[in-house]
Amino acid sequence: MSTVAANDMNDFLAAEMKHFQSQLNGEVSAPINCIRKEAFDRFNELGFPTMRHEEWKYTNLGQILNQQYELARASFLPEDFFNQRPFADIPANIVVFVNGFYSTEYSTIIDDVSSIGIHSIAKLRMEKSELLTAHFSQYAPYTNDALTALNTAFLLDGLLIHVPKNAQVKHPVIVYHITEAETAAPFIQPRTILLLEEHASVQVLEVALSFGQYQSFTNCVTEVHVGANAKLNYYKLQHEAAHASRVDFTRIVQERDSTVNTLTVTTQGALVRNTLQFYLNDQNTTTYLNGLYLTGKDSLIDNHTLVDHAMPHCYSNELYKGVVGSNGQAVFNGKVMVRKDAQKTNAYQRNGNVLLSDEAIVNTKPQLEIFADDVKCSHGATTGQIDEEALFYLRSRGIGVDVAKTLLMQAFAAEVLEMIDDEAVKAGLIHLIENRIATL
Repeated sequence: MSTVAANDMNDFLAAEMKHFQSQLNGEVSAPINCIRKEAFDRFNELGFPTMRHEEWKYTNLGQILNQQYELARASFLPEDFFNQRPFADIPANIVVFVNGFYSTEYSTIIDDVSSIGIHSIAKLRMEKSELLTAHFSQYAPYTNDALTALNTAFLLDGLLIHVPKNAQVKHPVIVYHITEAETAAPFIQPRTILLLEEHASVQVLEVALSFGQYQSFTNCVTEVHVGANAKLNYYKLQHEAAHASRVDFTRIVQERDSTVNTLTVTTQGALVRNTLQFYLNDQNTTTYLNGLYLTGKDSLIDNHTLVDHAMPHCYSNELYKGVVGSNGQAVFNGKVMVRKDAQKTNAYQRNGNVLLSDEAIVNTKPQLEIFADDVKCSHGATTGQIDEEALFYLRSRGIGVDVAKTLLMQAFAAEVLEMIDDEAVKAGLIHLIENRIATL
């Protein structure tokens, strides 16, 4: 398998795309392949984003593109690594991907298939599934996003979850995206499509893990459609190695009277860029966005969010918090758009950050763009150091300085976890967060 460095990236991708097309046989004229070809042409027009782009002004992809990568292939997963995974003791539907490819060996579905469909996109492609054709690239447009276009062009495998009308999925779906970087530096491009029909409900937890000595680059795209009166709890834990990098684009479309509760927790990574976009497509939707990022030495975590209030009588509430230590860097850019016809909108946004050292950097930019006049909206951001009075209070009661700082940071982070309904999932996240905070 050939490798790629930044200065040869375009030629490399063009060659791989040509090779990819030659292997498709009967799929060459299929609707999905037409989309892929259009997406690759669009990627070539846009090119990789640079710091000259406003949306990327604080995040330099050059540091991860200037590496030798290998396009991802099906790989191995050590049993001992899988057995030590987070949330292993929670009864759940388990879905495992290794370097972007579905693993039948480690995946287990315990709920009735009539209540949920969990599919490998590679298998659906071979079956020429109408469900995949109808929804692929319908909710995550690639026209103005180069990395979404690149992911669309190189679709190989991924996950499609379909929850039928009125289905209430009993157990959570835990999706493990595992990166194997033991023998080479993989370039991975997974795709997730999540579809909830009317009055359906499900809880999905995605967990990104990695192992191996080499660097990795994951370019992930998720598109979600939530039907009328449906409810989705959608949580992400990005818990990869310190030398792993990830660009994660998620777009969620909500229909009338639907509720979506999201949480994104990032514990570390060389560079992590999360883009989360909501399009509120009908009235009376409810949207919660919560996020926690913990970044330390030589790490950059960037969160960009957009809530597009296109219709009236909708509610959104956003809370992102960050703890930044050593020479770590964090970026938060949250935009709430209230369009002209979106009267009676309630939209709230808050970002809080704590710096643990003089070298830590946070760039935060909460934004409101309001074109309606009968709304309730607010936004704000704070960045500071540990409260010295609170620290003194704990130390005066015999608690050591390191333990006291850890306790204060745990309390600071706890607020973003309050919306989690599943106590087992919440407990697992608290355990991981507490351990990570202690190392910052």
